[in-house]
Amino acid sequence: VAISGHFAAPVYAGDRLILSAELAETPAATGSTTFNYAIRNEASGATVTRGVVTVAYERAAPAKRSIASGEGAAMLPDPPEMQNARLEDVAKGQKDGFHFRIADETLRELAGILADGAQDMPGPDVEVLRDQFCLPNLLSVLLVSTSVGICLPGASATFLEFSIEDIGEVELDTMYRLEAEVTHVSRSTRIVKK
Repeated sequence: VAISGHFAAPVYAGDRLILSAELAETPAATGSTTFNYAIRNEASGATVTRGVVTVAYERAAPAKRSIASGEGAAMLPDPPEMQNARLEDVAKGQKDGFHFRIADETLRELAGILADGAQDMPGPDVEVLRDQFCLPNLLSVLLVSTSVGICLPGASATFLEFSIEDIGEVELDTMYRLEAEVTHVSRSTRIVKK
């Protein structure tokens, strides 16, 4: 239901990472539990990411709807054009956004990517993943990086931190729009907040 993260050091292709988590709060009567997490570089031991995640444990049957043939796994029907704005060209109040849709095929593609990453371990079954995680919500949260790295400010930006809380249930085969607004621009620290 909520996740935040701070990127403390860069990660490069090929780096091996270790994710660890510890209970931060006693489970609440609402069924939610908060964990602190950290991701370390295995070789150097440096913490590259740290943050907090709050999960809710609800046993509900996942929504299973099939998509019309030919729609495929693409989450962005009209992908935004790559931006590369200079800091001087970014102003408070600027807005951007894009439409997205998550389909059954998108979930199968995610399971395939995870299976590829598992290497010699058996890959995850998409039905098991659906039962354990709210995959449409997870995939929609990942689009925040698209908003920063593709839209404003774009290709030259370094993503420092994020915070997402209770976005509600993202339903399959439903068109959504992610909208963002620049709320702060600092020329001295070279930081843009969206």
